[in-house]
Amino acid sequence: YSTSGYVKVFISPEGASLVENNDRRVDSLFYAQDPKVWIEHFGEPGGFIKFLESDIEVPVADWISPVELEMHNRILKTGGYTGPFNWYKAAVFCGPAKEDQELAVEEKKIKVPTLFIATLKDYAVIPDMHIRNLQGLAENLRVEKLDVGHWAMLEARERVEELLEEVGNTQI
Repeated sequence: YSTSGYVKVFISPEGASLVENNDRRVDSLFYAQDPKVWIEHFGEPGGFIKFLESDIEVPVADWISPVELEMHNRILKTGGYTGPFNWYKAAVFCGPAKEDQELAVEEKKIKVPTLFIATLKDYAVIPDMHIRNLQGLAENLRVEKLDVGHWAMLEARERVEELLEEVGNTQI
């Protein structure tokens, strides 16, 4: 299945306003109870724009409270989605900085303890691809696989906090 169809909307000039104008329905997709809905509505090319143009709303997961959703929307109403979507624009249109490209391989290595949390029910990423890439970059890589969706820090809060503390307490 496709994983990145949503990126076309995120990098489009109207992407931020499309999402802002449909924030409640987008919440239902971003924080869906069934993460597999991302395959059709988020991953498939054109799937996200079809979702935005429809009246589809999917059940929201119980691991995010209405208060958290309200806070999320309040924060994003202030600054909008333009800032977060600029990350995607930079990744697609700019690529790595020239200075980064010119660094020797050894200078690019991550030398501090590094944690990668692979989310096994995340239908927007391919964990094994990211793990392979990191294995060559991080000298002290710890990979943890969690049986959750994209938002591990919300869905598995306690486990993610434990992992961060463990890695943060690792001696170099």
